[in-house]
Amino acid sequence: MKAKNSFQPRRPADGPLWQTITEELALEITGGRYRRGDRFYSQRELCERYGVSTITSVRVLDELAGRDLIEKIQGKGCLVARTVVDRDVLLVCRNPAPARGMESPPTIFGEVVQGLGAVLARYTCRLKPVAVDVLINAKNVPAALCVAVYGAGLVEALRSLAQTRGYTCVVCHAPRACAGLSTVREDLKTAVYLGVSHLLARGHTRIGYMTSRINDEWYADRFLGYQRALEERGIALDLQLVKETRRDAAEDRDAVRDLLALPDPPTAVFAANHERGLRALAYCREHGIAIPTDLALATFDNVYETSICDPPLTVVDSFWRKEGEEGARLLLELAEEQNPEPRDVLIAPEVVVRQST
Repeated sequence: MKAKNSFQPRRPADGPLWQTITEELALEITGGRYRRGDRFYSQRELCERYGVSTITSVRVLDELAGRDLIEKIQGKGCLVARTVVDRDVLLVCRNPAPARGMESPPTIFGEVVQGLGAVLARYTCRLKPVAVDVLINAKNVPAALCVAVYGAGLVEALRSLAQTRGYTCVVCHAPRACAGLSTVREDLKTAVYLGVSHLLARGHTRIGYMTSRINDEWYADRFLGYQRALEERGIALDLQLVKETRRDAAEDRDAVRDLLALPDPPTAVFAANHERGLRALAYCREHGIAIPTDLALATFDNVYETSICDPPLTVVDSFWRKEGEEGARLLLELAEEQNPEPRDVLIAPEVVVRQST
C-alpha cells in the first residue's frame, strides 16, 4: 500500500465528506499509484488517514467496491480490482449503424451492447463503434481494446488484430470458444438441459423438440442438452420427436402438426429458440389446443414477447445483457495483465417458469 497522504479533504458545500474521500481515492487507483491486486486501505487505516469515523470509512470502501475499483476478500482485506479507465473501447462491427443510435437494433446485439456500455461507463470508458474493414486498414490505432458481438468474419479479423498488433480483444455471444481469443457466451447446452429437465420434472416423458439443423454451430450444443436431460431420466432418444426446420413460419407450424399427429404424440414441446416457441403457440391457439392442459410448451430465449403472449411462455433466460457486462469486465481485466491467456466465460442460464408449463 502507498504511503499516507497528508491531504485532508474538506467537506464540499454540495456533497458529503465520504463522497470527497471516495473521489480522491478513485483518482489514486486509476491514476497509476496502484496495480491490480495491490492491497488497499483497511477501514482502520482510512479512519487514521482522514480522521473520520468507522461509518464513513465503511461507506467509502463500499462505494469503491460498487464501482469495481476494489474487491473485498475475506482474510485478505481490500485489494485493487481495476486500474484501466478513461479509454476508448472499439466495438468492432460489420455495420456499426445499429450501435450508433438506431431506434430498434437487433435484440441480441442491442442487449449485449447495452451491457457493455453500462459497465464501461463506470470507468469512463467510451464504446466506439467501428467498421471492421476500416479498423483493419487503419494505421494509427495503437494498443486498442476491442470487443465484438460474434458474426461472420469478425472473429478472424479480431484474431489477426490481436496477433499482429497486440490488441486486447474479447468476443461476446459466440456459439463456442474461439481459438486464440477470449470469449463470453451463453451456455447453450446447459440452457436446453435445464428447460427440458423442467418439463421432465412436471411429469412429461414424451417431449418434442423443435430446432434448426442439429449440426448447426448455434444448435449442436442445444441438442446435446436435450439428449442429456433425457438420458439422465433413462429415456431413450426418439428422433420422431425431433423436428428440424429452417427460419420459416410454415415449416414450424407443420412441425407442431406432425408432432401432434404421431401415434404416441408428445405431451410437451421444447423449442430451441423463441421464434419457434411463439409459432408453436400460435398454431395451438388456432387449432384449439389448450396450453398447458393439452400440451405444455417451453422455449429458449427470454424475449419480451414470451412474457406477454397468452399464455406467457416458460423460457430459459440466457441473459444477453449480462454477456455484455461480463465481456466488458473481462476486457478490462485482460488489459491490465501481461500476455494474458485467452479465457472462455460461460453465462449461467436460468429457467423462468410461466403459465405455459
